[in-house]
Amino acid sequence: MTASGLSISIFVSIFAENRFPMKFSFKYFFAVLVSAGMLAACGQQTTAEKEAARGSNATEKGTEKPAEKPYAHADRYWNDLTRFLAGLAPDSGSVLANLEALPVAKNHREFFSNSWKVQEDKYVGPLGKWAADALGEAHTARKQVYYPFSGADFMTVHTIYPNAPHYVLFGLEPEGNVPDIRKMDPARVATNLQNVQRSLNAILAWSFFRTLDMTDDFRRTELNGTLPVLLAFMGRKGNTVLDIYRIKVTPEGKVVKVTDQENIPMKTADGVTTGNEIVFRKGADGPVQRLQYFSVDVSNDGLTKEPGFLAYLESLKPANTYVKSASYLMYKPYFDKIKDLTLAVSTVYVQDDSGMPLSMIDRKVWDLTFYGYYTTPIALFGNYFQQEMSDIYNKQKLAKPLDFGIGYQFRKGTSNLMVAKRK
Repeated sequence: MTASGLSISIFVSIFAENRFPMKFSFKYFFAVLVSAGMLAACGQQTTAEKEAARGSNATEKGTEKPAEKPYAHADRYWNDLTRFLAGLAPDSGSVLANLEALPVAKNHREFFSNSWKVQEDKYVGPLGKWAADALGEAHTARKQVYYPFSGADFMTVHTIYPNAPHYVLFGLEPEGNVPDIRKMDPARVATNLQNVQRSLNAILAWSFFRTLDMTDDFRRTELNGTLPVLLAFMGRKGNTVLDIYRIKVTPEGKVVKVTDQENIPMKTADGVTTGNEIVFRKGADGPVQRLQYFSVDVSNDGLTKEPGFLAYLESLKPANTYVKSASYLMYKPYFDKIKDLTLAVSTVYVQDDSGMPLSMIDRKVWDLTFYGYYTTPIALFGNYFQQEMSDIYNKQKLAKPLDFGIGYQFRKGTSNLMVAKRK
């Protein structure tokens, strides 16, 4: 079967089950434990970078790095919860020890143990090797990262850019919240974990998020929104979560904490951009990193209604950027603002063909390198075929190998990535 025929058959089978393979805003969940964000507030960014730098630089060659300064507001509940959601064995003295003994917790650990090794071998490992080769210094740089239309895809962006002090992710999916599950009835704990598994199953099957399904899954239980999925992936990637709090963007483009007195709903069209900030570090003593996820409509109309968020994104320059499984939204004129901003803030820009058309990337500004294969988009997005891309991949044969699948064309031998580096 040809790649395009395979894409059509995949779409037909998914459509028949009323599962839509898209990060679809129509006008953007989850992907394969593969595909699955971000860091500091605008006013907090410099602080985050300083915190991160403290523990990352040796004074001289051969000397030991100074110990990382403890994060002042760390609460072990967040990391115990992260390990619980990630299906990992609890740390000694876990505050969730009573829940860890539940049958559903054992089942959840088995769920991950049966799937994680496969995904590491099939996707995470090859992706990391590719990023090291294709991106060079940008792969390990301590530089903020920008990921539009991300959903809960921490897995991929952290593999490509593992050392960023500040990640900014956003999409239409609700940011979610995590209640104190120590107070939850065991039956509700079981229901919540089953819902997290349902959400993760899509990632284990494909390399992209399905926003429509995500919205349904993410609102069904107390552990809702993107937050529990982000935490599960953070845990599986070997991170320690120190703190979590809700944030909003002011009209002036500043990111601040939402206070306990504020009652701001999780909606993408109310004129107030909200999200969550997760403070974490690699292992037990790595530099502090921060991830922000915002639930927001970034169509031209959406950004007009929320100018503070646009101003905040503009402040992120310079950043390393990643775009995948983006529903070809930036091909459309009513996403011109976010397209132009994405190029403006980026120093290194990585995308699959669903990001933006090749014709919109100025070769005088960017050096481009192509990887993988290009035939046609999956049937759902078939009208976004690019002849220029086809010529580069199939006539000129300029693309380098890509030995894993990613994005909508998630099978090995059908995917593509492009790396653009600003000249």
